[in-house]
Amino acid sequence: MSIAVSIILLVLVLFAYRGLLHPKGEPGLFVLRLAVLVMFVLMATGQIVSFAWQERPHRVAVLVDRSRSMEAVRADSQALELARQIGSFLPRGLKPQFWSFGDSVYSGIDASRTYEQTRLGRALDLVLKSGPAAVVLLSDGQDNGDMSPVGVVEQAHVPVYTVGFGQYAGYNLRVREPELPGLIYAGDTVQVRVYLSGYGLRENLPVRVAVAGQERIVIAGAGFSEQEIEFPVVFTQPGKKVVSVRVESLPGEITFVDNQAQALAQVQPARVRMVYFTN
Repeated sequence: MSIAVSIILLVLVLFAYRGLLHPKGEPGLFVLRLAVLVMFVLMATGQIVSFAWQERPHRVAVLVDRSRSMEAVRADSQALELARQIGSFLPRGLKPQFWSFGDSVYSGIDASRTYEQTRLGRALDLVLKSGPAAVVLLSDGQDNGDMSPVGVVEQAHVPVYTVGFGQYAGYNLRVREPELPGLIYAGDTVQVRVYLSGYGLRENLPVRVAVAGQERIVIAGAGFSEQEIEFPVVFTQPGKKVVSVRVESLPGEITFVDNQAQALAQVQPARVRMVYFTN
């Protein structure tokens, strides 16, 4: 910076005193000479203005909870695995910077290191002061510290994205009330639509679904899934009919109440078929 200022001053001096080389001179040179002298004085006293360009941060801080509470709900290994994959999810130009915390905060991830307590507010405060573009927090939300995490985030004005971890909630299968056509005649084949949903399954499982005496094996998907199944049903007699749908109960389900459902069908008398002859 000082070299550039020196070059500029040299050019100004040559321009200001060129009148000494040419007899005619110019009346405006006095002002220019005065400006050069002022700049020399400022430079000598260290008051030259310096310019700095602040680059926008390109780091995303990934803050991983390594406390015992994460281990208790068996979420510690899941959080570590997700943290290692976050880099592939970030937009181009952003790079992850990993932090771990519990009682204290340290840079990086060490799978063998855990803490007895969780000081979430203090961890956020230290990481946010490092100047990241954003923070991704992987935690179960437990906090034993005296610093409010909410207050820290509000004062930082940096986006904080939270991925929550908790105890495994179990799994469940559920069927909804079957859907029937609005008008049903005795003797006709109608399509009864059944919706089977499941969540929490660790893998795809074959289950039995029964409707009106028919049974079919379908695959319930892992995680959250929902599928539509149609059963052809023939109502032989008119009147009000109860159509029941049932999915088999799996050991360890959260509840068995929603493993069956019913719908009421109003079956009309059989259609009248007529053959009309003329002549």
